[in-house]
Amino acid sequence: MSMLEMRGVILSVSGNNAEISPLNGGGCGQCSSKNGCGSEKLSKVFCGSEPRKFVVSNMLGAKVGDEVVVALEDGGLLRSVLLMYMLPLFTMMAGGFIGSSVAGNLVTRDIWSAAAAMAGLLIGFFLVKIFPERQSQVVVQSISSPS
Repeated sequence: MSMLEMRGVILSVSGNNAEISPLNGGGCGQCSSKNGCGSEKLSKVFCGSEPRKFVVSNMLGAKVGDEVVVALEDGGLLRSVLLMYMLPLFTMMAGGFIGSSVAGNLVTRDIWSAAAAMAGLLIGFFLVKIFPERQSQVVVQSISSPS
């Protein structure tokens, strides 16, 4: 298995997209165990009690209620991580450098640098938001049990 895979059930279908809910917590399966990493507690704090839902590409034509295997293409997670974290970091550092270069005297250099770094960070977040989501698309790879 070279792709990241997860089992889920189709909740709704809209065109070539489907909304799914994962069947299990994924990972090692030790979420509620004392020996596990405790991610269940973090999920409850940050994600609430609502079941998770994801929109995926449904080119196989799965129907509501179908149990499916969804997959993230090879390298998709890495590309998303680089885009989400490295682009804002890079634009923040570039903004700080530009702000420091523009500042005339030594007294205001830190203020200019900090303000330009903050502007660069916001620009980086904006670029991440408008970047096409096709970069790492999750797709229905197979239908396990049709409804």
